[in-house]
Amino acid sequence: MKLLPLCLMSVFILLPSWSAANVLIKEVRVVSPGKPVSDAVDVLIEGETIRAIGDLTARGDQVRVDQVIEGKGRFLTPGLIDSHVHLQGVPGESPAMPQAVREEALSQIPSSYLYFGFTTVLDLFSGDSLIDDWNKQPLAPTAYHCAGAPVPGGYPLAWIPPEDQLHTPAAHYYLYDPNQPELMKATPGSDDHRPRPLVERIVRTDARCIKIFYETGFGRLKNLPVPSRDTVRQLVTAAHAHQLPVYLHGNSEDAYKFALQTGIDMVVHGLWHGEPDQAALLAEQVAGANLKVQPTMQVIRGERDLFDPTFFEKPELAQAMPPALIGWYRSNAGQWFAKEVSQGLPAKDGHHSHGAVEAAFARPFEVLDRFTAELFRKGGEVVFGSDTPSGPIYTQFPGLNGWREMQLWVEAGATSEQLFNALTIGNARVLRLEEVLGTVDVGKRADLLLLERNPRESASNWDSIEWVIVKGRPVKRESLSAKRLVD
Repeated sequence: MKLLPLCLMSVFILLPSWSAANVLIKEVRVVSPGKPVSDAVDVLIEGETIRAIGDLTARGDQVRVDQVIEGKGRFLTPGLIDSHVHLQGVPGESPAMPQAVREEALSQIPSSYLYFGFTTVLDLFSGDSLIDDWNKQPLAPTAYHCAGAPVPGGYPLAWIPPEDQLHTPAAHYYLYDPNQPELMKATPGSDDHRPRPLVERIVRTDARCIKIFYETGFGRLKNLPVPSRDTVRQLVTAAHAHQLPVYLHGNSEDAYKFALQTGIDMVVHGLWHGEPDQAALLAEQVAGANLKVQPTMQVIRGERDLFDPTFFEKPELAQAMPPALIGWYRSNAGQWFAKEVSQGLPAKDGHHSHGAVEAAFARPFEVLDRFTAELFRKGGEVVFGSDTPSGPIYTQFPGLNGWREMQLWVEAGATSEQLFNALTIGNARVLRLEEVLGTVDVGKRADLLLLERNPRESASNWDSIEWVIVKGRPVKRESLSAKRLVD
């Protein structure tokens, strides 16, 4: 049965005495974490808020409804939350990208998140101004952010020339490094970047977390400094005094051991640098310590996909990427980052075959897959985050990348219920917004999805979204697709 929106000017239903309601979803089955699937109920949305759930025609006074959506035979869930994204710019852009292509892509990106069901996102390294600008858009997922605290010369500051590093926005909350005493002594204001005063500055912002980095290098970046254990312990203590979690960028055995030793709340990447036969043991230790983990399995698969000759033939790309952007990505100029990544990969006769690249990634895939599967088996605290995009990588496009991460979770052993909870109430708790998001309950923000099939029964049912409701505003899913830009 097709859902038909009835935009009625004079529809009234019997309700308690609230101010004028906006949207009524009739006879829908509610699928909410921690509760059985409901019988058919009516859901009233007033403004941005879920105002009532139940048989609303049998109660109260007359209240006007602006829009009615017939939900019979459908399922209503919370909107999805991705707690690891990066919102600045267009994935894979370069100065060679035509301005018109870039502007169209920037305009589409919020819709691409929504098309795949993501109504809330957490940017893991940005500031208040970027997030404020994002949230001013008329139709976009609600964004929150984490304050990044890299050490001088460390990742990701190492991409910037040394003389400029501490004068860039990325270094606004750099972390004092006692292992570089001469640099700290020569840098005015460095004492304000010691753990306690740094945390005091961050808590005066809207940041939901602090992100630090344990990355010794990759590619042309070698022997990078990492924060000291004592400094991080002080940072964690100061942050926890303000109920502010601390997250760690890391993907190696050493990084995970560092997290276990310093009281870090979550490692925001899975394990792909380590020994395959040690991956399961480390996962067991992590699960036993209640250390949260974002596997971000699509990160290294996205790098591999840069060399997949069939990538642009995948039909789902057309839902997320504007046609002009796909055309640019396929051009010689658009392949710039693939060429850069290829520098460290095996080649035959000067060419990087997909098979050779697949072989080069085989060991990290094995380590990551074993580690993640064991986390699920041991009941570890696995958190959904896609790292969209992890770099200038067009294969990790907004919305689409999260959808692929969902598939990889299932392949790693996550049940439909585990995935459902991680995408909803689990991430609402990570954001400390469980009173606002994560379940379908009266008083919560009306970020909702209306689906043809129940996603608790199968993760593939997330593909049956028909309506995306953003802060109480219902939007037909097909109107969010990049396909609409063809003409």
